[in-house]
Amino acid sequence: MALAFSDASAFDKTGRSGHFAWGAEIGPSIDLCGDDMSTIDLGAFLGWRNDIIDFAGIGAGINMVMSHSGRFFPVYAGFRSSFTKKKKLVFLDARIGCVFASDDDRPSQRVLYVAPGIGFNLASGATYQSYLLLNYSYCGLSFPAIKQGNEVTGVNRIGMTIGITF
Repeated sequence: MALAFSDASAFDKTGRSGHFAWGAEIGPSIDLCGDDMSTIDLGAFLGWRNDIIDFAGIGAGINMVMSHSGRFFPVYAGFRSSFTKKKKLVFLDARIGCVFASDDDRPSQRVLYVAPGIGFNLASGATYQSYLLLNYSYCGLSFPAIKQGNEVTGVNRIGMTIGITF
């Protein structure tokens, strides 16, 4: 099922084949494994967009763990598109990079970060596009588990983010 916006040109009225894009997003991510690693996520990105590619570029964020003072800092390459010139309701979002982790009890870590997702376009205008993104994210962090004597390798989360691209 594909739903199209009534004004397909509303997002890019510049007449250029591609141009600079930037944006920001915020939302929670819920830990899937019960390791108390749910976060509030803030992010920003910059890159390029055209008629088919909604965004291609780099981004960074801060993921603040809700249960303690731990922080993740993902830095990634990102791609977002509905794979058509007509603006669709649904789009694919993919991110890959590394995450830097900081915590008082453990040494700093730099590990793999992967976050595929599906998004839904909301309001749009001549220079902006807002969206809701549902994604899975994997961070290859290692840390002691809640149960003593166990070691957790990898943080798996499901997130819901609201964002805007200019």
